[in-house]
Amino acid sequence: MTRGQKLSDDLQNTLIHLRKTCKTLNEIVEKSNCKKRTIQRVLSHHRKKDQNHLGIGIELRGRKRIISFEDLQFIHGLLLHTPDMYLDEIQHHLDERRGVLAAITKVAIERDDLKRAQFRLNYARLYSADQLVFVDESSFDRRTPYRRRGWALFTPTWSVSHWYHIHQGGRRLIHCFQVL
Repeated sequence: MTRGQKLSDDLQNTLIHLRKTCKTLNEIVEKSNCKKRTIQRVLSHHRKKDQNHLGIGIELRGRKRIISFEDLQFIHGLLLHTPDMYLDEIQHHLDERRGVLAAITKVAIERDDLKRAQFRLNYARLYSADQLVFVDESSFDRRTPYRRRGWALFTPTWSVSHWYHIHQGGRRLIHCFQVL
């Protein structure tokens, strides 16, 4: 970590706990008498390697969480006791017992299992399993529009038949392959 000598594990753990309680990095510098860059390195190393070592990795990263670790344990206990509980019931119990107002996301509210099943059925009617290529499974990059042939295990020739442009939070290209 530091040039010359290694920081003790106790000091590293103290710096991590200070980061949890102090508002700024300068406060930690004043309280610990360590250099700012040393503290940054300790915290970076902790985020990369030792997140589960102290059990506080969740609270150090990203924006402030609405549901704390204790609330997650409460939800876990609820679901162990009643596995078929709905999201709105969990939300009600969180508000009633823990005082946490957690909103159900729009995606979870609008999710319709019947529509999802119909979509899968229609897709299964139109295409066979060996015709589907998903973007995360294909080598999709800037060169993709210039490729004229894809790769297949069983058929010798595949070609790009259609390009679809979907605008949902940005431009995505999804392509279908068809046997020639």
